[in-house]
Amino acid sequence: REAIKAEHGEEADQRALEFSRKKIRDLQEEILKLKEENGPFLYEFASLPGVIFEKKAGEIDNLTMHYNRNVLLGDGGNLADLFRLAGLDKSLYDEKEAAEYGWRPYENEAEWGQIFIDFYFIPVKTRDGRTVRIIDTYVPPYELGIDYGFEGDTSAHLYPHRNVELAREIAESIDGDKYILQDLTNWCCYAPAPY
Repeated sequence: REAIKAEHGEEADQRALEFSRKKIRDLQEEILKLKEENGPFLYEFASLPGVIFEKKAGEIDNLTMHYNRNVLLGDGGNLADLFRLAGLDKSLYDEKEAAEYGWRPYENEAEWGQIFIDFYFIPVKTRDGRTVRIIDTYVPPYELGIDYGFEGDTSAHLYPHRNVELAREIAESIDGDKYILQDLTNWCCYAPAPY
């Protein structure tokens, strides 16, 4: 500043100071915006209501891609694998039960979307004012040990801890022409069809 004053005068020093302060404010706002965009955020699986965890958006993207890779390479995937990939402590869910529910590829996977699990994220405000992103799937997790066939058979069992009311509320908030009507006794819950 002394050099600017000596060479260009007091007025030039004031303009340089104001310009520097504005640049610093702009950079601080940009850093804050990037922090907000990149998280971490609060998440909750619709299949594990009440368990809220914190992750960065990129970590959740990696989680869903890695899980779908496992589904493609293997014979489907279960909820225990999904919860484990999310880094959730085993004390937060029944590992044996969660391993019995999930998704399997079928011959008609193109129709039912089973070869790739479509995850979607809906922000919901909690009672204490926090925003939690609910992670759900268009085709909900069902019991894996049954041969459904899917030739008009809608008797699959849903994962018993899935928040069906929340899924119904979320489904109604998403634009879509086709809806799959579901309840606790049917193989799906309530969500817009992904096609």
